[in-house]
Amino acid sequence: MTVRLNQGTLGKASFQGSERACKRLVRFFGPNQIVEDLRAVDFDRYAESLPKDWGLVTFQNLVRLTKTIFNYAASPDVQLIERPIPFGKVFKKPSNRDLRVEGNKKPAKFFDVEQIRLLLKTTTNLQLKAMIFLAINCGFGTKD
Repeated sequence: MTVRLNQGTLGKASFQGSERACKRLVRFFGPNQIVEDLRAVDFDRYAESLPKDWGLVTFQNLVRLTKTIFNYAASPDVQLIERPIPFGKVFKKPSNRDLRVEGNKKPAKFFDVEQIRLLLKTTTNLQLKAMIFLAINCGFGTKD
């Protein structure tokens, strides 16, 4: 991965996310864990150990990163491990429906007219004013 980072084909944030996921795995399973001995129940325990205040999107990102790490290690051109690791039924990405339900529970991220006027009135930075005007004139989708 560091090669891809140095070549510019992998972003710094993506690299750092993968690095954090690796460190979390090592912290939970230990540095001496034999990877090929991992089973679905181990990933069930891992999922249970994650912070309870995490949202589904954060959990989904960790699942994606973790599976990417292990799938890379099992890929034919790398072959760091003999076979793919079974992740089980608990350690899987949330359904789109669950993500929608969680997203709908969050408050809307809109500014009303008074808030926009206050922002425009209080700023003297022309670039910030331009960004505010761009923001209030943007569309939200193809049907706007």
